[in-house]
Amino acid sequence: MADILCLKGDAAFSAFRLQRLQARLVAAVSDIESVVADYWHVVAQKRALNADERAKLATLLEEKAAGAEAGELFLVAPRIGTISPWSSKATDIAWNCDLDAIERIERVIAFHVVEQAAGPERR
Repeated sequence: MADILCLKGDAAFSAFRLQRLQARLVAAVSDIESVVADYWHVVAQKRALNADERAKLATLLEEKAAGAEAGELFLVAPRIGTISPWSSKATDIAWNCDLDAIERIERVIAFHVVEQAAGPERR
């Protein structure tokens, strides 16, 4: 069984697209206060990466520091059993960078949705 490594990537949407998404969500569910969407890279490894390989992978995927995101988490990922075109290309690039311990890299979007706190007027 492969070891799994999860690395936080860049923001999944521009500020404009995220505002537009939030407006659409608030129209459907008025309790939503904010939405954050980040890419996460899920890496299946054949073996644990050594320090040099781990640093090379972090650079390749432009890893960001994971914070303590607030709100409820929703993950959007390819269907189980499918390999996205992004994954095929990213995995090939990793192999060409001598990261042969990588079995597969997949990208998912992590949405953190924060709801407004319930006040006395909202009963």
